[in-house]
This record gives sequence, C-alpha cells and structure tokens, in this order.
Amino acid sequence: MKALLFAGIVCVLKYATPSVVWFVFLSLLCACAYPVLHLQWFRDPVYRALSFDRKMYVVSNTIKGYTLAVCSPIAVFLLYECLHGVWNTRRILVLGHIYAVLDAVSLCMVERMQVSTVVHHLAVVLVHAQNCLQDFEEDTYARCSVIYAIFSCFAFQVNLQLARRFDQPHFHSAYVVYILCCGFNWAWQLWYALTHPVSTLGVLWWLFMAAIVYDDVHLIRWLHAQL
Repeated sequence: MKALLFAGIVCVLKYATPSVVWFVFLSLLCACAYPVLHLQWFRDPVYRALSFDRKMYVVSNTIKGYTLAVCSPIAVFLLYECLHGVWNTRRILVLGHIYAVLDAVSLCMVERMQVSTVVHHLAVVLVHAQNCLQDFEEDTYARCSVIYAIFSCFAFQVNLQLARRFDQPHFHSAYVVYILCCGFNWAWQLWYALTHPVSTLGVLWWLFMAAIVYDDVHLIRWLHAQL
C-alpha cells in the first residue's frame, strides 16, 4: 500500500499542475480514503470502542502520517534543491497541494478539533492559496512556507503516533523528532527574517506563522506530558 501511495504521489508530482481542478481532485481522493481506512481500522477492538469523532481523528492522522512519510524522500530532494538555489515553482505548488489538502479535508471530516489545530489548518490552507499566486524563483517570504512544509513532512512519525494515542503508544521518539524538526525549521525562519528586508508579504507570513507555531508549541507540550 505504501509503495502504491508513493507511486501515486510521484505521478502527481510529475504530471499534475498547481490548478484548482487538481486541488479538488486530490481533496476528493483524500476524502474517499476516510471510509476505506475506517473499515480497515474497525477490526481493531480499541478503535471500535472510540466515539465517532475520535475514530475520524485516528483516520485523519493515519492518512496524514503515511502521506507525509511517502512525501519525505521527495521533500529531501526538494530541500536539497532549495538550499542550492533551485526553486521549482510547479513542483513546490503541487507538493503544497498535497499538504494543504490533508489539512483542508481534515477540517471537514474531524469534529471537536482543538482550536489551535483548527487555526493551524486554516493558516496552512490560506498560506497555500496565497502561494499559488507566487513565483518561487523570486526571493520572497513565500519561500519560508516551503521550508516549513518540508520539515513538517519529516515529522510524519508524530501523526502516526497520534493515530495510536488511544492505544497507549510511546511518544519518546515522536517527541525527539518533533523537537528537532521544529528547531531546524524555526532556526531557518529566523535566519531568513534577519537576512531579508521586511515586506508586506513577510508581515503576512509571520502572522500566519504565529498561528502555526502556537499549535506546534501546544503539541510539543502535550507530547512532553506523555513521556
């Protein structure tokens, strides 16, 4: 299944365009995965005992975790390109489509979501909508969101562990991974802010980032409490 998912994402990155049609198509594909995964999880007695909103929470994090895991090798290649001055707008936006779709569909499918998480997901979708108007070959603050999304892919283990949170999993490795990803991420964001002049887009990005970082800190504190 993972190999099929990886092949599908590679095909999307190769042939898709960063258009509204592709965003809608990927959203429908993601939404259809919910009932399929729900039926697979239903064989687990712990899962069956959960309320419906918690079941959707488990499904949502499972889908996001596996999708980000499969995207991670591609994200490594994209990070290498970006750090060497190659910012491929089409590839960045298509991968952004995938990332934003996960959060957009989750907002529709999961009830009783933490307020900080709702704000985080909304910020991701709005940032991606803004990014679709950008040319990443130009050195603007839009590049900050690319780096943030890349490091978020590397933290896929957190989502997979959160999907098992009702089955008493161990969060030690997820906590370490998340701390490292956030640390490197925030350091790069700070470096960019200190080495580039302030712009309207930059102020807008930092407003969105404040909402995203707030949720990240909330999750770090929660993971630490589970140790």
